Amino acid sequence: TGVSFKANIASADLEKMSVDIRSASLSLGGLGLELNGSVSMYEGAITTDLAYKIDSWTLNDVVALVPESFSKYIDGINIEEGTISSNGTLKGILKDSTQMPLMDIQLALSGVVGSYPQALPLNVENINAQVHIVTDLLTDSLSFAQIESFEARTALSLVRLSGRADRLLSDIHFNGVLLADLDLGELMPMVPDTLNLTAAG
Repeated sequence: TGVSFKANIASADLEKMSVDIRSASLSLGGLGLELNGSVSMYEGAITTDLAYKIDSWTLNDVVALVPESFSKYIDGINIEEGTISSNGTLKGILKDSTQMPLMDIQLALSGVVGSYPQALPLNVENINAQVHIVTDLLTDSLSFAQIESFEARTALSLVRLSGRADRLLSDIHFNGVLLADLDLGELMPMVPDTLNLTAAG
């Protein structure tokens, strides 16, 4: 996996261990990331004020970068196509595990096609989503995910979802709207045979 980094350094203070970055680009295995902002280090703490942008990453390329130690979390998920794009900011202090910068992330999924047979015995033909996530991975009261839009289609069914999830780091509270146009016959494989149930429509 090739890694390359190019940056236009606006200013650097070696005594204060600070760098102002303009139009930096990072490529990891062909996946591009743009960065702007500043980073400084002092007494074991890193202060960040960064903005980033990802134009479009192919999901299969992203999955290929997942470390083997985390692969169990995506085991069984089959992705045939689809892209992810994102932009956001990283602001605050990183120090050990006691302080983390606040991440403000806009995330978009487009044209995702795949399946997860262990959870859903159907192929998903098209997933599109827009999600806004804010968290510092430490403070529950600050952490939320706003689902601006989510749409998933199968061959015969359609699901749309919007809403907000709070308390991401403890007991998640979700308030949203779910709209579903479901084909009951298509969903029958999800019903246990022991129920001896048939449905159509």
